Amino acid sequence: MSKIKTNIADISLAKPKSADETRYRDLFDQTPVGILEEDYSAPKKLIDSLDFENSIQLRKFFTENPDILLRAIHSVKITDINSAALRAYGTDSREEFVEDQYDMHSWWNHDWVDFYVDELVAMFDNLLPFEREFIDHSFEQDAAFNDLEIVIRNVTRIVAGCEHNWSRVISTVEDITDRKKMEEQLHQAQKMEAIGQLTGGLAHDVNNILAIISGNAEILEERVIGNDQQIQEIFHAVNSGSSLVKQLLSFSRKHHLDSHAIDVNELITNLSRLVTRTLGESIDIAVNLEEKMWTVVTDPSRLENSLLNLVLNSRDAMPDGGKLKIQTSKESIDKPFTNNNYHISAGDYVVLSVIDNGRGMSSEELLQVFEPFYTTKDVGTGSGLGLSSVYGFVKQTGGHATIFSTINVGTEVRIYLPRSNETPGLLFERPVEETPQSRGESILVLEDEKILCDLVSSMLVDLGYSVLVARNGLEALDVLKNNKNVDLLLSDIGLPGGMNGVAVAEKAAKDHPGIKFQFMSGYVQDLYRHYPDIAKYGAVLDKPFRKSQLAQKLRAVLDTE
Repeated sequence: MSKIKTNIADISLAKPKSADETRYRDLFDQTPVGILEEDYSAPKKLIDSLDFENSIQLRKFFTENPDILLRAIHSVKITDINSAALRAYGTDSREEFVEDQYDMHSWWNHDWVDFYVDELVAMFDNLLPFEREFIDHSFEQDAAFNDLEIVIRNVTRIVAGCEHNWSRVISTVEDITDRKKMEEQLHQAQKMEAIGQLTGGLAHDVNNILAIISGNAEILEERVIGNDQQIQEIFHAVNSGSSLVKQLLSFSRKHHLDSHAIDVNELITNLSRLVTRTLGESIDIAVNLEEKMWTVVTDPSRLENSLLNLVLNSRDAMPDGGKLKIQTSKESIDKPFTNNNYHISAGDYVVLSVIDNGRGMSSEELLQVFEPFYTTKDVGTGSGLGLSSVYGFVKQTGGHATIFSTINVGTEVRIYLPRSNETPGLLFERPVEETPQSRGESILVLEDEKILCDLVSSMLVDLGYSVLVARNGLEALDVLKNNKNVDLLLSDIGLPGGMNGVAVAEKAAKDHPGIKFQFMSGYVQDLYRHYPDIAKYGAVLDKPFRKSQLAQKLRAVLDTE
């Protein structure tokens, strides 16, 4: 069924002159906008006979007497309807349409009372054209069978010269369902982006605090002899806080991804062993992987965490057991599909699906399911960041996430990752556990947070490095000017004074050939977009970090020729 696309706001209809009647009728029938011509003389006579002083009395009367309103509207005569309106209502017969419209008892309800009261009030006060939007399940023939909500924009005018008796009233109807859908998608995207910016903006300060806690706990750990259980609990709390921040950054799409080409099937095969142990025997697990799967470029650890989030959500939705399916497939999205789904680009995608037959979610819950801190779980059993972090990670990868769910039937979440032509490499690198020491090098620490600067300096001294400190960019350049033997600049990126860490590195590289760089960051919005040259100077170490992590990063940089 074709839908009416033309914008009807600019259509202006006036009483046709008799000499132009043929042309008017041709235009009336050929226009792609649905148009009805109606005779409202009977309702007009009824309203005049009731002698209302104002539209307030009219509204009150018809609202309190819906049966009289029904008879009044039933007396309206449809004098003409054009082909576009007939198509929209799913018929090609004017007689069939008119007969259906006069069978008002089959569709009359309270919503239509409000609809026609508003229309009559506008006509009574001559506040025309009168425009409104409403949902009509019967507007399109296919909608009636599928119970779709079709959004209609209706504009009513009285033809010039007929204001005294309302004998010629023109109503235009436009199906704006697709437009409203896109507006809702845009609104949702804007809301998600605003929440992402708010939560992401807190990350820098929170990670600095966590780094201070972690650093002091590490110092205590080295000094305490015997039971250090409480210190380990501090580390556990720091790790939990850091994980929470990463989830927030993932949602806001600001967390740096360590992306490379991978085979998704290999990742799922490795993960399925863990999933089987985690879910237990009450849940039947099926893994269906499409053969010769395309390669994707993504962060494997983040993808693994996302899949685990989805699997655990499914587990929680099946407290009495059930069935879980993890599958991969290939899908090609064409341009026509993206016209009404702007959130995904045309192209080839690897699709990862997690499907369960759990308790499902309502349509109201689905509208909020990707928002941070929203959860359908009981209080205290969910952070509300699982699906939001999945959504943020997938969008940052250039893909898309969708969710389908029905109460008491189950839920399916699909992750779309863009296809890559690169050759997949190793999924994960084995972490190095040792804490390499200094070989006599000197390091300048550039950090504006004094407590954190002191902690990092203390770590470096313990590792055997000679340490200098600076609190802003200009001070760091001055220290370098007076100390030619500095081997490495360890710098925060976000700094006060108008000179960030990357700008300091750029200046230092010119003035001090041979100096090396290592950045550290709690959070910098759109780091690699705002600082495209950052990789030329050094890698980024996320805060908070342990001394062993810092030692490994520094040794790797210093040992590079």
